[in-house]
Amino acid sequence: MRITRLLPLFLIAGLFWSCETSDVNSEEDTPVENRWSDATLRKIHDHQDASSLDSLAPYFEMDEAIYRKEAALACASMRDYPAVPLLIDLLADPDASVAAAAAYALGQTGDTTATPELRKALADPNAVLDRSPELLDHLLEALGKLGNRLDLDYVLFQFADLKGNPNPLGLMRSIYRFGLRNINSRAGEEMSSDFILDGQFPEAAQLAASYFARRKEVEPAVLLEGVFEDFSNFSDPIVRMNLARATQHLDSAQAHPYVLEVINNPAEDYRTKVNALLVYQGIPDTTALELVPWLQDDNHHVAFGAAFAIQQNPRGISADTLAALGLQNKDWIVRSLLYQAAIGADPTNRRIVSTVEAMYMESESRYERGLLLMAFSESPGEVEFLRRQLNEKTDLVDRSYSLFALNTIFGNHRDEIPVETRLDILKEALNSGDDGLIATAASELASTEADYADLITDTDFLEAALDSMELPAMLEGYRILQRAIYKYRGDERRIYQQIEYNHPIDWEIVGRLAPTATADLVTTRGTITLELMVEETPATVANFVELAEAGHFDKKFFHRVVPNFVIQGGCPRGDGYGSLSHTLRTEVPPVYYGTGAVGMASAGPDTESCQLFITHSPTPHLDGRYSLFARVVAGMDVVHQIRMADRIESVTVNYRGS
Repeated sequence: MRITRLLPLFLIAGLFWSCETSDVNSEEDTPVENRWSDATLRKIHDHQDASSLDSLAPYFEMDEAIYRKEAALACASMRDYPAVPLLIDLLADPDASVAAAAAYALGQTGDTTATPELRKALADPNAVLDRSPELLDHLLEALGKLGNRLDLDYVLFQFADLKGNPNPLGLMRSIYRFGLRNINSRAGEEMSSDFILDGQFPEAAQLAASYFARRKEVEPAVLLEGVFEDFSNFSDPIVRMNLARATQHLDSAQAHPYVLEVINNPAEDYRTKVNALLVYQGIPDTTALELVPWLQDDNHHVAFGAAFAIQQNPRGISADTLAALGLQNKDWIVRSLLYQAAIGADPTNRRIVSTVEAMYMESESRYERGLLLMAFSESPGEVEFLRRQLNEKTDLVDRSYSLFALNTIFGNHRDEIPVETRLDILKEALNSGDDGLIATAASELASTEADYADLITDTDFLEAALDSMELPAMLEGYRILQRAIYKYRGDERRIYQQIEYNHPIDWEIVGRLAPTATADLVTTRGTITLELMVEETPATVANFVELAEAGHFDKKFFHRVVPNFVIQGGCPRGDGYGSLSHTLRTEVPPVYYGTGAVGMASAGPDTESCQLFITHSPTPHLDGRYSLFARVVAGMDVVHQIRMADRIESVTVNYRGS
């Protein structure tokens, strides 16, 4: 799932802005020793930040290995195809750490022409292993990012004997990266199953389980004859949660007992239960009534998961029963989902629709109102009601959710809403001057299912909306609107607006941060302490510190909480569309998204700004794509408790560490 600034799934964030700054002790004004005390390393990173490969090239020839390595890693973040020949040369570097950095960077470029050189470098597995386990890992992972099915077979054949020596994580990463690109084989699945059953290498076992969870197709026999025979004996919650999701690859009769085992176990980790509940809604020949007890679960995420599963597939439950369940539930998020399910089950039931309308009008919570508006996305008869909220409300959340709901109706009920009416509503949003509404309207017009071509004889109104958008703050919506314009103009060649380099690294801030620097996020649920990764991602850390000291995060809400995925906050608008007047360059050194990883949301490479997210569990599909700048070192229990509409009260940066 893409970590984006605009995602209308379990949204929305806070709007309040505080001018108060975090406390700064006088000793924190004093420079400290970190790796960026080296002026040459700073220059290399500045060239990376400016995406200047020409300026980086001389550093590939320097005598000092540390500078050759840093130049290679700079190319990993830049993902610049012209760097490939330079990186290939570094695969033969006498320093193994430099070669490892080059291998990692090659994988990041996405250039498949590098695969023969990667295979050549892997020709003697034992020699590579003797030279450097890190080099072996990065070569294997890079081949997984770039190679084809023959390359996967090569990896499995060449390295089958090395899967336990000394650590198979690089091999499993390779199989996983192939799998994310829909390149897999029975042998790869069996090896992944072996990693889980062996249990000697927990990280490899977790990654293998994630491989099964995220694959589109898996041979059921591999699961049934392998990991699921021992499912009850696995204790690692990360393995169990991913295998719970992997039950989606089994047929109904096979999956049902495993799913019920999980959701009926009072000692089960909530993340495993959430995954099982989400799989359950897709199992045919079952009734959603079995999920009703979990609507009252003490863990909010479990209750949310049950409600979402019912809303997605309320089989066996009548609209009146769903509405009654919603009325009984004290959790407003669960209640809203149940009312959405009720309206979906009977869109013409005026009693239920009127009840939700009344709840919406009476609610003082913009986030509850937003989810109640989404309940109307199930009813074509509510188009005019939603249109009034879109045009008459002043709260950004009300307006954005109104259009989210309208877009959903337009997508699911095109034949029931006249195309002229739909286009008129979209034009109202485009003329609003609100970048969030413009982006949402543009996404409907740009969709592959859109049927407006006969009515759009020119794109003047779209181009007028484009001209009203300020860059780079409105970049994501700007690009969506560009796609719509290209669609209706019939442009074959598409040139998207590129953002100029606009936010150099504040080395003065970096220079005051010890390698052990931390930050305390005080939230309405408790304090979350982050260890800042200043040595790995200095630009992103400096931006975070700058925003924290300016009070940007104070009183901001967590606008997006996806159970067993992320909590996300920092949006200045409050609806997920917010950004600032600057963007950052993406920094993706070889660091990986584990539990409690803190990254920056983006609209694509080099568009990070001010929204951060924290993971509930390992999310390896995000590796190498989003700037990871901190890790939770205390307060992970708070992260697990955070719900949509909880708030960051303040942020304090501890320059020397906690």
